[in-house]
Amino acid sequence: MMLKDYGQVTQSIKEYMQTLFGYHVVVVIVILAIAKATYQDMGSLIFAKTAITTLDTPFDAEELVLTYASNVTEVLISSPLNYIYKAVPFTEQVSIFLVTRFDEVLEFSIPDDYDLLDLDPSNLYTPIFPSTVVQYIDVEKLADPEYLLDAFFSGDAELNIGTDILEQWDFVELATRDLSIDTSVDGPHVLIYHTHSQEVYIDEDWRDHETGGVIAVGNALVEELERRFGVEVLHITDSFYLDGSRSTDGAYGRMETYMERVIEENPSIQLSIDIHRDHLGEGAYLAGEVNGEPAAKLMLVNGLTQWRNLSGELVYMQNLVNNFVEDNLAVSIQTQIVGLTYYPDLLRKIYLKPYRYGMHMLPNTMVIEVGSTTNTLEEALNSIVPIADILGKVFSLD
Repeated sequence: MMLKDYGQVTQSIKEYMQTLFGYHVVVVIVILAIAKATYQDMGSLIFAKTAITTLDTPFDAEELVLTYASNVTEVLISSPLNYIYKAVPFTEQVSIFLVTRFDEVLEFSIPDDYDLLDLDPSNLYTPIFPSTVVQYIDVEKLADPEYLLDAFFSGDAELNIGTDILEQWDFVELATRDLSIDTSVDGPHVLIYHTHSQEVYIDEDWRDHETGGVIAVGNALVEELERRFGVEVLHITDSFYLDGSRSTDGAYGRMETYMERVIEENPSIQLSIDIHRDHLGEGAYLAGEVNGEPAAKLMLVNGLTQWRNLSGELVYMQNLVNNFVEDNLAVSIQTQIVGLTYYPDLLRKIYLKPYRYGMHMLPNTMVIEVGSTTNTLEEALNSIVPIADILGKVFSLD
């Protein structure tokens, strides 16, 4: 059996020498001649221009060297056979044969529409967003405060939310603002932090909050944003609770003092996201579905720095100033529109509250509740890809 196999190998080598070897010798000679003509006699390129038709242009020695080097280092590596066809046109007429171990001869040729493959370092991974639009949102309808109240917003009891609150802003204009992030800027582009870093999910122990809960959600979102969009994300996991306590009293004040310094030291930051986990009572289980798996629902929060006085009139809080309320709302309404377009099963209404919640530090600021106390950590993590999809669309990261 071994002798028979040896004989077949010998026969295959013999057939190769008779058919393809000669052609390979010719190709090698032609390529060596082209290289010799190119590098040793730059003034006489008749042979090279005949063989490589793309060189038949007004002579520019520097451009020629750069072009030739680019072709050799990029195209030759990508597709050597196709490069030979382009450089030495007559070889396109040479049939290529493959001899199988069963003595069958297979003939093939390169299709006419086969393109050279370039190794382009700028050709990075292009994120694929959900291709199926679940529902269309008519932006023009945002001019109707009743529609906004019914479809997009709910509010804190202190606000006694009504159309008078929403009439303060032009939501059609807010929904069409450019919110793109410039990722060419050096330094971190997105800031993620957790005012309440000890918030965990129903299947976790709060003592594991340093690696679980909203911290784990933040870590997963950082990885997804950086991997898919090439943005640089700064993730702050410091605790703003009272030392040795689970009390959140004063957490926002401590967070703001810290984050204002972080933002000042990193002027490249263009979006900040404060990730929380909502607190709901038993029986208030909120989950949608992503790829057949349960995923925690998402809720955006906006602080308006307004409340109602004893006469029921809306008044601004004098001790809490936020010059970016309108900008914050633009981020929320656009995020909600994209979310409702592709993931309507995951979005809760935007929740309006009277206070500030650190949203005065940057125009593009988000406070987002990822799930609640009745969700598992896995359900919260199942929402990460949708969140990244939505952010990619809103901030033109694709």
